[in-house]
Amino acid sequence: MKKIIFLILAFTYSYAAIRYHIGKNIPLTEFFFIFNKAISWSAFTLISWSILPKSWFEKRKLERKYFGISGYFFAITHLCLNFILINENRFPKYYNSDYSWTIEFYIFSSVGFISLLIFTLIFLVSTNLIKTNAKEKIISFGFFTIIFCAIHPFFIGYLNWFGPNSWPFFMPPITLFSVLVLILFVLIKIQKR
Repeated sequence: MKKIIFLILAFTYSYAAIRYHIGKNIPLTEFFFIFNKAISWSAFTLISWSILPKSWFEKRKLERKYFGISGYFFAITHLCLNFILINENRFPKYYNSDYSWTIEFYIFSSVGFISLLIFTLIFLVSTNLIKTNAKEKIISFGFFTIIFCAIHPFFIGYLNWFGPNSWPFFMPPITLFSVLVLILFVLIKIQKR
């Protein structure tokens, strides 16, 4: 289990490092900025993976809960890193000329934060830190929350999805991959029903 999670993080960081440090020539001093992209993509992948039916995990001798919990902690890490990294020099497109945040920033950050609050409730219930008779209903709400959460990477990156000639080394944006990962796992879940 730990190997799978490590491999996901290693792959996402390697991809981000090649795309941004090398392809976009972003210096290594911006390590946490690039690492945060890998953390976000890993969180999205693991949480999306955790929506698959329990039987899918049982066949592979894996525990679904650990994918969701690991994804949740990656999402918390992503949020914490964003508090450290956000500024008008690093993210000028999210600031107006008077240094106030743009409406797009409010939309995607609100969606991300609301999703994280719902995932916090799911985490607390799934780990029995909150006991309730509605445990399965609350956990199943994760399926709708991850779909709602797709608005977050969509608003961050959709303008860059359709210009492959501008992609460093023709490597698609991480926001596009995050949404495609969600679509893949949603389709697998629907097909398994």
